Amino acid sequence: MANNRNHTIDVMRAFLSWVVVVVHVLWMAGIQGETDQQMGASAVAGFIILSGFVITQLLVTKRETYGVFVFRRFMRLFPAFAICLAFALLIRPLTVGTIQSATNPLIEASENQFFWWHLATHACLMHGLIPAIWLPRGEFAFLIPGWSISLEFQLYLVAPLLLWWLARSGAKGLLLVLMPSALLVLPPIASKVAMIWSASGAFLPQRFIFFLIGALIYFFSTGGPYRPAMYRYWPGLVRLGEVSYSTYLVHYPVLALVNRFVPVHWSTIEKVAVLFTLGAPIILVSSFLLYRYVEQPGIKLGRYLSRDVKNLRLSSNSQALPGESLIHS
Repeated sequence: MANNRNHTIDVMRAFLSWVVVVVHVLWMAGIQGETDQQMGASAVAGFIILSGFVITQLLVTKRETYGVFVFRRFMRLFPAFAICLAFALLIRPLTVGTIQSATNPLIEASENQFFWWHLATHACLMHGLIPAIWLPRGEFAFLIPGWSISLEFQLYLVAPLLLWWLARSGAKGLLLVLMPSALLVLPPIASKVAMIWSASGAFLPQRFIFFLIGALIYFFSTGGPYRPAMYRYWPGLVRLGEVSYSTYLVHYPVLALVNRFVPVHWSTIEKVAVLFTLGAPIILVSSFLLYRYVEQPGIKLGRYLSRDVKNLRLSSNSQALPGESLIHS
């Protein structure tokens, strides 16, 4: 366990990932209403705020080229995403038509009609970027939680450029970004954008305000007298936070597979109990295996492949090569 990890963020990620698990357990059991939708949306917003904080910290404290940063973050996301996507596709013949909801038949119909287009956009993590009027339900295809992974990757593509620009434009630049981002979450505007792009908000401008909140929290918490305390947490919670990305990805196909064998005539309480009792242990084991054998090797591979570029320095001084660091140049 890395000593330099922020365990508070780990614990928060653990909590948010299991909120999403609970929401999907309720959803598959037939409890589909405004409350569970708000719980899920709030958890994802929390993830984006944490990403805003962490990505801002990485960009400010590390000296990397834009290409190295994006490549390493891609390698952070894609390996586990690809495995969970493959798993979801493998079990798809068993799970199609087994989840009772108003939206699932529409998602499955789009998967059937645009199968290869969905697969291609998922392969480059751009499935949340394609307008819904071109590729219906594209952000939800095959692996429903994967919509926010596309959102996260869009953030990685934009964040270095944004912080580079803000470092030069100051408060005026921040206002120019903050105001339209805030307007896009207002219900009248958000609903119109959702009709064109994404009902879930998988198109980055729809959720950009949450990244800005996370970035501002970082700057205010580290730029003033306040310093975050290093609290001691139960190691189990920290470990759950470390594997939270895998938990977030793998839980849905696991629950969908368990749900396939739950009798339709069972009561909602019975379904919730069985889905969680059987699903939670499988999700936990799968999360730790993915983290150990997919996430960590992917991160190490990203570091290995980018190390030569990252280590380039002018021999005569300690300054970065031209274009090496968008923030520090």
